[in-house]
Amino acid sequence: MKKSILLLPLLVLLITSCKKNNKPTDAIKNNCLLAESSYKLKLNAGSGLTQYTYDQQGRVTTVKYNGTLDQYVYSNDQILLKKNSGLIVTYKLDAAGRIIRESYSDHPDKIDFIYNAEGYLIQSAETLGNYTFVTKYAYTNGNLSTVEDRRGILNIFYNNDAAANNFIDDHGDENELPAHYNGPLKYYFGKTSKNLISKIADNHGYTEEYIYQKDTRGNIAALQVNASNGKGYVLQLKYNCD
Repeated sequence: MKKSILLLPLLVLLITSCKKNNKPTDAIKNNCLLAESSYKLKLNAGSGLTQYTYDQQGRVTTVKYNGTLDQYVYSNDQILLKKNSGLIVTYKLDAAGRIIRESYSDHPDKIDFIYNAEGYLIQSAETLGNYTFVTKYAYTNGNLSTVEDRRGILNIFYNNDAAANNFIDDHGDENELPAHYNGPLKYYFGKTSKNLISKIADNHGYTEEYIYQKDTRGNIAALQVNASNGKGYVLQLKYNCD
């Protein structure tokens, strides 16, 4: 249920799947793009601020976080993430514009992704040296409902609110959601879930509760994640709107 390097930076990326879902305008349908996101951890003094810039298509071009700067470069068949550290992550795209492989400039490990005929991500296979670790994804009523990997099963529950297309949460080390779920490249992983998450629970008894606050335009202005182990975090988000 954790995590690849996909979670490191942010962007609102847009894709047309093989069934023409998740159109490029989806992430800016209310003419608002995420400008900055500040977070505070619940159990310690950890905090930070992330700022974003975009191109004319609403795609993030730079992510500035606590003095580091990451850049995204887009082409028809791949996306390059140029990390502040010098690492380059390559995301290979299929003909429908979906990510089918993630690879790295400094080591041979990779992650391959498989989609079903309906356009949903159903499997990822992470190759680490001589080992391959498979994660399977299942859906109910248009929402990702279970994630199963070598560590167990994660169940995901939703409220009735529609998912916010311009919302990004890159704090993957602080929650148990899959790397791509609210990450910068979520629209490059096929169909996204229709509703907002209310709770997640794994088969070992761990849970996370998700509480949202919205602004007058319907943007998610704040998110509080309460974990059963006492951890969690709070996000405060600001948007630029036309």
